Parts: sequence; C-alpha cells; structure tokens
Amino acid sequence: MRGYLAMLLLLLAGGAEAYGQGDLVRVQSPLGFSLEHPRGWRVMAKDASNIRVVSLSGSRMVVVQAVPVGNGDAMQALRQYVESGRLGAGAKVLKATASAGGARASIRIAGAPGSARAHALLGVRGGMGTVMAAVAPEAEFFEALPGLVAILRSFAFREGGRAEAPASAAAPAVTYTRVRDAAQNAFSIEAPAGWQTQAGLFQPAVGDTRPEIVTSAPGGEMTILLGDRNVNRFLAPNQTMMSLGVREGSPYNSGIGVSTVMRYLPGQVFAEWMVNNRFRGARVTARRERPDVAQTLAGRLYKYGNPMNATMHAGEVEFEYQGKAGYYLAATEMNQQADMVFWNAHMMVALLGAGKAQVATAGAIAKHMLGSVRWNLQWVMETRRMTEQAAREVLASLEYSARLAQQTLEFRQETADRQARVRGDLLTGNVRLRDPNTGEEFTARNTSNYYYRPNDFRVNDRVIGNNRPLERGEGIDVTELRVIE
Repeated sequence: MRGYLAMLLLLLAGGAEAYGQGDLVRVQSPLGFSLEHPRGWRVMAKDASNIRVVSLSGSRMVVVQAVPVGNGDAMQALRQYVESGRLGAGAKVLKATASAGGARASIRIAGAPGSARAHALLGVRGGMGTVMAAVAPEAEFFEALPGLVAILRSFAFREGGRAEAPASAAAPAVTYTRVRDAAQNAFSIEAPAGWQTQAGLFQPAVGDTRPEIVTSAPGGEMTILLGDRNVNRFLAPNQTMMSLGVREGSPYNSGIGVSTVMRYLPGQVFAEWMVNNRFRGARVTARRERPDVAQTLAGRLYKYGNPMNATMHAGEVEFEYQGKAGYYLAATEMNQQADMVFWNAHMMVALLGAGKAQVATAGAIAKHMLGSVRWNLQWVMETRRMTEQAAREVLASLEYSARLAQQTLEFRQETADRQARVRGDLLTGNVRLRDPNTGEEFTARNTSNYYYRPNDFRVNDRVIGNNRPLERGEGIDVTELRVIE
C-alpha cells in the first residue's frame, strides 16, 4: 500500500513553490515516509496511513490519510470522509466531481475561530483510497495553496525502510557520442559522452544473434542495459525431453540449433525472472502486463501473416536493488512446431538509478539511444545470406523493435507528466481548457461546469464559466472550451 501512496504523491507535479529552498526542512520519518515543510511547521503521525503537517499558527495544514472505499464509489467515499469531520468540524462539500481513478472536492469548513477552505483529492486502488488535502483560512486560501501543494509534492514513501525523494521525468542536457559494435561492426548507437559504454553483437551459433549495450554514468549512479548477451533461444520441456533426463535450464539441441530448456514465460513474468537473475537479491515493487506493446510489436512482425501461429506477450516491472530503483521492460514470443514449443525474447530494456528521479532520467536517455541505432546493411546481407531487399526487411524489423521500445518509454514518461499536471490542477483548483477551433490552451479556476470563450476574442479574451450549458443565441457569441483531461 505504501508503494501505491508514494506513486500517487510523486505524481503531484503542478503549482508554484511558495517557499525558498532555504526555508524548507527535510523530515525522514522512521514510520517510512519523508517530506519537506517550512521551518517551524509540525508533523503529526502515528503511522504512515494518517499524516498531518501543521503550520506554527495551526491555521494551515496538509493531510495524507488512507480511507476505505467499500463499494468502489470514490465520490461517496470522499463525501463521507469530509462530512465525518476529519478535516475539521462543520466541513461541507461545496463541489465534488469524479476524476480518473478517484474523485476531487472543494470544501468549506465552518468552525471556530473562522471559516476555512480545503481542496481534497481521493485516489483509489482496489478497496482502499488515499486522501490528499490542503487546508487554510478562507481569506488566505488561494494565497496559501501553492505552498501547501509543494508540501504534498515532497512526500515519498518506502515500505519498511528509508523514504526517498520524489521522482522527476525531466531529462538533463546530455551530449551523445556514437559508439560502434566492437564485436562485429553490425551496428552503432549514440551513448552519453563521458559514460562507460560497451556495445556488441554476440553470435554463439549461426542464426543466434544477441545485441547488448551497457552504459553507466560516472560513479555508477545510473545504468542502462539494452539487450542481453546471456539470453539464449528457449525450448519448453516436453515428455520426450523429460524421458531423456533433460531438465529446465539445460541446453538442448533440437536439430535446428541449441536452445535453453525452460517453460514459456510471458513478457511480464520474463521481465521479473530477468530482474531476479540479473540483479540478485532485488525486490520487485510493481508489475504490469503491456498488451498494447505486444499488439503493436506483433502487428509489425506478422504483417505478412503468422504461419507459425506465434503469440506475443509484453510486460514491465519496477524493483529495488542495493538501495537503487529499477525498471525492466520485456516482450516474448512463443510458437509451436509439432510437439516442440519454441520461444524467445524480442525486447529487453533495463534501467537502474539512485532513486525514481534517476530512473526517469535513464529512461529518457535510453529512449534517445534506441532511436539512434543504425544497423550495417552489409553485415545483415552477409550474415543472413540474403538479397538486398530481404536484408532491408530484416533491418526494418530490427529498427522497428527499437522504435517500439523507444515509444514505450516515451509513453511512460508522457503519462507520468500528464497525471502530474492533472493532480497538480486538482489540488490548486485549476482546470485546463482548449479552444476546439484554434487549439489554444487556457487555465481557469475550476468553479464551473462549462467554460466559454467569446468569439470576438480580439476585444474580450476572458474565459467565461457557467454551471449550465448556454443555448444557441443566448447572450454573446461564444465557443465552448473543452476540458483537457
């Protein structure tokens, strides 16, 4: 649960900072969380499921609290939480709306000595949810809100151990240099200048090609692995092999090459298996299947048909290893010939960094590297004994797999950025809008159900909010703006 809370809070990336870096105090709690707050504020928590950070005067605070969501109705759960008085006696929901993965609410707290306002966001996972709320006196609420959001953004959790700082998906300015395959001159790739990089294509047997690129930042704080020279082709065990005493993990010559005997591992399971073997002692913290990646890769590989009736699976895992954070993406393909089930890995990308921020940075660098791969057409023709046209088809497939891995990393980064913007807007009380005619984007206070822009925006470019849709011919000539999710 704490890992989920960490992920939810790490996505709060919006709103201006209200305090300078020198005014902040970093707190590392033995309860398994960390945060930053202004000097003089107090942290009150009995455990990591109920945390309050309160200002010196007691008038401002942020709340992070776990709540049950029994029937999955996030709106109802958030209303019940607010009206139970846990944010303050007399708390009432002014406006509540459903959001992706939960609900949000604007709240008024009519208690002594004066009224207060709050914005709350409930994120739901399974039957549990996490409330994140910012509270301040009504007269100074919007002035205080950016600073309160900054405190919430600083939260990080780690189960059973030291909390670490939140991640950022931003990539640093990196200078790249082209590195060639030292083994066979089969390809070249751009790698960060100054990093220690090894690139090679290994061929233990005819038709068995294994590209591998390993690059590490100075000091080893970040590492990127693309491909793996130690991953062979695989053959699932059958009755014949078992009768001959062949066991999983053994090499076996099927007549069309030597394979490693192992039951089929779909992409996500294979990714976890690779983590456990490549990073001994690693602890997997999250695992996800990626049918979208598998479908896209299969669409390319089988565009001329799928005579072997092969199937493709993809998945990703996140893990911790020797105090570092890691990520692994893999895709595997299986096909059957008579009583033989052959399978192999099509995609292997591993990232390792000193915290989630560096994993995100490593992902941005890996994305660039994958997009920079250049295969040697002469090598392809010579190795595969093909015509130039056939070799170009093989080369196109190799490049497509690299591009798909690149796009997957890019989508992962864009999704985190988009979720960060949405959650930042939820807590700061803003909404992002787009003019469907011009594509221009605007930010407005999230106080209405419908938003409009005067068509004669040369005279008046103000966003107009209304709680009901305007009928044609009612009032001034306007265009309805669309909410950007």
